[in-house]
Amino acid sequence: CRENVVLALDGVPNKGVPGIKDAGGVIAFNDFTNNVVKLKATPWGTPAGEWLEEDELEMGDWLVREHFLPSMPRTGLEEAVKMVAGRHRFHPVRTYLESLDGTWDGTKRLASWLLEVCSPEVPAGVDEVDNRLYLQRVGSWLIMAMCQRVLQPGCKFDYMVIFEGPQGAGKSTLARTLGGEWFADTGLVLGDK
Repeated sequence: CRENVVLALDGVPNKGVPGIKDAGGVIAFNDFTNNVVKLKATPWGTPAGEWLEEDELEMGDWLVREHFLPSMPRTGLEEAVKMVAGRHRFHPVRTYLESLDGTWDGTKRLASWLLEVCSPEVPAGVDEVDNRLYLQRVGSWLIMAMCQRVLQPGCKFDYMVIFEGPQGAGKSTLARTLGGEWFADTGLVLGDK
């Protein structure tokens, strides 16, 4: 039954049975990417990473061979994986932000980083002071909103920063630098739902 699969995937102790590999700590749910992942190599031989159809098939074979469970329909396997993943949720960006020790070096950067990075030309007809104030606010609000949306999912932030400039101006580089390893350069088509 599905519950036996859950037990096997959650890492039921092997009680010293030689050769049986444990699946505990393999399956989890990534709240940032919203998908099931493998945190480490599986006992059925697939590497850590995104959960694939191959994993489900290999896992079913492993359960039969290693745990002597009867073969079961894929829906039962899928449900067991969802249950185990749901019990082991994590959010890598939240974990990163919460791991920061909070020590500040005293240098104020939040209001000035966008001005320094973009070094924008003041548009014609716009007051230089107003332009500077606008960019200070946008830069501050963008960073605060990024952190707040991770730390308190669903919080309201109804604004979008748009970076304009010619090819090679560094727009994607800026986003990649801000997003770090969680940056994704999507192929969204404007006007497409």
